[in-house]
Amino acid sequence: MKIYIDGTIYSLQKGGGITRYTNELINGFINLGHEVTLIIHPKTFNQEIKNKKLKTIEIDSILRIDNKLLRLFTYPFHKLKLEKYFKEHNIKDGIFHSTYFVHYKNLKIPQILTIHDLTREKFPIYFNRVNDKLFLMLTKNAILKSNAIICDSKQTADDLCTYYKTPVDKTNVAYLGVNQIFNKKTQIEKDSFISFKNLPKQYLLFVGRRSTYKNFENFIMAYSKWEHKSKFPLIIVGGGKLTEEELDLIKKLKLENNITSFDFAREEELVMFYNCAHCFIFPSLSEGFGLPLLESMACGTTVLASDIPVFKEIAKDVPYYFNPYNQESIIKALDDSIIKNDSKINAGLEMVKKFTWENTVKETLAIYQKILNQNSFL
Repeated sequence: MKIYIDGTIYSLQKGGGITRYTNELINGFINLGHEVTLIIHPKTFNQEIKNKKLKTIEIDSILRIDNKLLRLFTYPFHKLKLEKYFKEHNIKDGIFHSTYFVHYKNLKIPQILTIHDLTREKFPIYFNRVNDKLFLMLTKNAILKSNAIICDSKQTADDLCTYYKTPVDKTNVAYLGVNQIFNKKTQIEKDSFISFKNLPKQYLLFVGRRSTYKNFENFIMAYSKWEHKSKFPLIIVGGGKLTEEELDLIKKLKLENNITSFDFAREEELVMFYNCAHCFIFPSLSEGFGLPLLESMACGTTVLASDIPVFKEIAKDVPYYFNPYNQESIIKALDDSIIKNDSKINAGLEMVKKFTWENTVKETLAIYQKILNQNSFL
C-alpha cells in the first residue's frame, strides 16, 4: 500500500504526543513492507525519523518560524503551496493521512484524518483567541471533507458525533500504544538517575503542558494544603518553562521550596522520571486518550488521575481517581497514594500489555483498507 503522511506537525513542535504518534505509524508501516512518503518542510524541529526506507516530499515554505501565533497565520500559505504541488503531480494511487487537521482539495486519493481530542470545542472559554478560531475553522473543514476519521478513544469518537454531527460510520477508534522503552528499571538505575538529576528520593510527578484544561493551577492549590507536601516535593517535567503567572502563584502559595521544574526531557529521561516517582498525577479536565497514564503504569508507578470518562475507558480501575474540580478530592487521592498498593501497580503492568504500537499500526492499516475498498480510487 502507498501511504502519504502529512508532516506539518514536525514544523510545529520539537516533540509531543502527535509527533510520537506519527513516528510510530511511519516506522510501523515501513516495517510491514508498505511504501511511506512523508510530506515535510526541509528543515524541521524534529529529526527522529531515521528510517532509510522512508520517502520524503520536501515542500519549502514560510511555515517553520519560531513564533507560534505567526506560524498559524502563515499556515494557509503553506497549504496553498501543497495544493499547488498536488495539482501539478496528480497523485492517483494510495491513501493520505493527515495528522494535523487538514484536507487538500487537489489531492485525489482518500484522505484520512486523526482527531486526538476535542478540547477546544469542550472548553471554548480557554480557546477564544483569533488563532484558536482559525484553528477550529481548519479542523471543521477537515472533519467534514475527510473520507474517514480515526480517534484515539471511544470518548473522542462520541464527542465528534456530538460537536460535529459526524456520522458514526465515519468514525473509527484505534487506541494508542506504549513504547517498550517505558518499563520498570532496577533500583540501581533509579538511584543513579536520582543522584544525576539531584532529585528527592520520593516525589510527585506532573508531566507535560500545564495551561487551561490541564488543571495545573487547581492541583497545586490543593497540593499547597496537603499536610505531607514537605515529604513529597513536586517535580514538573516538560511543558516548557514555568510562566510568570505560574511562578507568581507558586510564590503566593509558598511552594518555592517544594517544586522543581525540568522544562524538557528526552524520552529516555522521562522513563526514569516515571520510575523514580512516588506517584504520577494527571489532573486534566479533558483528554483524548491519556498516554501518560499508560506510560507511568508501564514503569510501575502509582497513578492519580481525574475521574473523567476517557481515563476510566483507558485505565479502568488502576488509578486512584479524584474529582479534578474539587481540591479536597485531590488531597484525598494524595493521602491514598501514601499507602502502597502493589495490586494496583501489578494490574497496571498487566493492562499496558494490550496497548502496543503494533496493534495501533495494524488497526490503522485496516481502516485504510476499508476506505480504499469503499472508494473508486484504486
